[in-house]
Amino acid sequence: MQHIIGYMNHELALNEFLFIASEGWGLSINMTQYRKLLGTITVATRLWTTDGFVSHLKALRPENKENPWIRPYLEMIYNSYFESSIDKSVKMKCN
Repeated sequence: MQHIIGYMNHELALNEFLFIASEGWGLSINMTQYRKLLGTITVATRLWTTDGFVSHLKALRPENKENPWIRPYLEMIYNSYFESSIDKSVKMKCN
């Protein structure tokens, strides 16, 4: 993300664009360091975590049949595949 913002700051003329950005920009990047992007409006939802939710996430296992999304999620996060997966385009097998 920082690479894209840096490129835009370098290539755009001052006041050429008005950006409305999500929390990807607004919470993770200090926009004041990019002079040509000053005035960017960022919108972020306020997120809370609860002890119950954190416990739930820690308890998730690939064997859990109640959550059909957990295996694809883990494959995406760890850039790997499970033996039963259809898409085995990555090299590493999940263990």
